[in-house]
Amino acid sequence: VVDIQPTGMVESELSRSDCRTTGAVVWESPDTLMRQYRFTITQSGVLSVALYSPGFAPKFSVVRSPGSLIMSQADYAHTSFARGAVSLAPGTYIIVATSWGYATGAFRLTTKVGPLGACAIPDLKFGEAVSGDFSKPACRQLDIQVPSSNTAGVERFRITVRERGLVTVGVTSALVASGYI
Repeated sequence: VVDIQPTGMVESELSRSDCRTTGAVVWESPDTLMRQYRFTITQSGVLSVALYSPGFAPKFSVVRSPGSLIMSQADYAHTSFARGAVSLAPGTYIIVATSWGYATGAFRLTTKVGPLGACAIPDLKFGEAVSGDFSKPACRQLDIQVPSSNTAGVERFRITVRERGLVTVGVTSALVASGYI
């Protein structure tokens, strides 16, 4: 395991002498080679990872310890890139750089840790209608739920219920068949 800074770049390669993924992550085949990179963050934030290889289909995982998968991404589209983002709490994590199937070759791992999005929660009154735009979300699911790799836009609202009763909330969208509450 190589210690790295949470934000930075590493150029390396998978070689036949590297460790196998057995026991490092829960979903890998034992014939996959890997390199592991450990980093520590001191406050909650969003980790962005890009793994590039011109010679194989890259795949990476973010784990807390062997077998504790937090998120993974692979180059399913055969673009030479695997990319993803995940919100993390303070702590030490490992990025497992590997390939989609047995492969050797050069790769570049780029990481960046940024702050969680500031997600305002406006107060609403009963009967008040609101609208939003999920095409340019100010807040993502991963900004409010840690850990999460869900980058879907989220709008949050607060209502104060002063007496017992039935509250009905509806969501409509021209883009999504049904909204989530």
